[in-house]
Amino acid sequence: MKNKRTQRKEDNAAKHGGIAERKADELPLEYRERRFRDFFENMLNGFSYCRMIFKNGKPHDFEYLEVNRAFEKLTGLKNVVGKKVSEVIPGLRKSHPELMETFGRVSTTGQSEQFELYIKLLRGWFSLSVYSPEKEYFVAVFDNVTEKRLAEQESRFQSEVIKNIPDAVCAIDLNGIVMSWNRGAETILDYKADEIIGKPVTTVIPEEIAQKELEHCISLLNTEGQFSGYESLRRRKDGKIIPVELTGVAIKDSRDIITNYASIFIDISGRKKAEQEKLKNHMLESVGILAGGIAHDFNNLLTAILGDIGIAKIPLNPDHESYKRLSDAEQVCMIASELSQRLLTFASGGAPVRKTMPISDVVVNTTKNLMQGDDISLTIHLPDNLYHVAIDEGQIRQVVTNLINNAKDAMPNGGAITVRGENLDVSARDNVPMKEGRYLKIAISDTGAGIAPENIVKIFDPYYSTKDMHGKKGLGLGLAVCYSVIKKHDGLITVDSEIGKGTTFTIFLPAAA
Repeated sequence: MKNKRTQRKEDNAAKHGGIAERKADELPLEYRERRFRDFFENMLNGFSYCRMIFKNGKPHDFEYLEVNRAFEKLTGLKNVVGKKVSEVIPGLRKSHPELMETFGRVSTTGQSEQFELYIKLLRGWFSLSVYSPEKEYFVAVFDNVTEKRLAEQESRFQSEVIKNIPDAVCAIDLNGIVMSWNRGAETILDYKADEIIGKPVTTVIPEEIAQKELEHCISLLNTEGQFSGYESLRRRKDGKIIPVELTGVAIKDSRDIITNYASIFIDISGRKKAEQEKLKNHMLESVGILAGGIAHDFNNLLTAILGDIGIAKIPLNPDHESYKRLSDAEQVCMIASELSQRLLTFASGGAPVRKTMPISDVVVNTTKNLMQGDDISLTIHLPDNLYHVAIDEGQIRQVVTNLINNAKDAMPNGGAITVRGENLDVSARDNVPMKEGRYLKIAISDTGAGIAPENIVKIFDPYYSTKDMHGKKGLGLGLAVCYSVIKKHDGLITVDSEIGKGTTFTIFLPAAA
């Protein structure tokens, strides 16, 4: 048996142990409460504990029972505990009935819900998670996501703008691989986004300049961060090379580290054509002034020579040998006079004497007269509704004559000539070196050998010719005269050609008012 002293010790131990156990149970609870309160007050998300108020079984209002500091910071609302939302945010139930319905549904069913909502009265976007700890009560944990939403909207806006602007926008990674490709790029270079994304950007740059240009542009972006006004070339899907102007920028992350590069480029073919037209005009004006002066002096000399030849022939019998030689010399002088007349037409002094008229008769009659006896087929498509034009009939007939003869000379073994006419309305977005307005378009096509690309740019230069330089061919003034005449009619003449397939000269004349 235990003695009384031992028993007393055991009873005391049991007594004190019970007290210790009760304190151990109590202390963690207090700790947990303090920890919860600390978490509640310092959490970054807003927190509100509310009691739902129903009227006729429908959610009508709710009362704030508890909120944390973040609630006040995120909403701007203060001293709301113990107040109804109708007092704190008057008009909320009317402006956002769906919000009241959601809170009522959660507090009734106990099913948690999560959603984002723009609250007009608070002028902000909020992301909410709502749950019910017990019936007719709910807890809302939320964050103000207005800045995030605005950033997303700005990003979507920029994305839509970039996607739909007519300029080409391309982004590449640090290795030169295409990451994005907008509709403008698709239109200009004819590559769809899924055809080019993931491939090297050098795919669309001519091989002879690709690597050097890529290295140069990346070096500029790495050192300067951007560049603009950089002119280069791009290769379309069909292989055609076009001139472009580039603007580039280095894209950096929040740490100011370059993550990729973006570029905007525009097709400057129209601008380049306009620059070439301007340069050609200056050159032709200069040559024209010189040619006009020479032609006048030349005509005076020819007049004297022809006069002397005529006088020398008077006493001679037509059967005389000298008479025949003088007649040959006279004929050569007449040919020289024709050349002189061409020079005058080309010169600045040959201004057109215009008359408003349909062009069809001039084109048809001139073309058919030139085609008689040739082994070349002729097709003419000139609709009856073609615009009338104000033209010098003689000069336009000379243009048609030169172009038809040029086409015939390109097909010594036969072929086909097609003449087409149509009305054309030109606007600024057409990217052509002409003023806006109504134009008559006449295209003369042949199926000859074609003109080499390196010769196209020189085709309207005075005295330049790709024809045989023997005999009467190869004087090189025909196309220069055509250019000069059409220019003086405030029009435009262009040429398109492909080796082995033929050539098309196209005339644009302003429609008469």
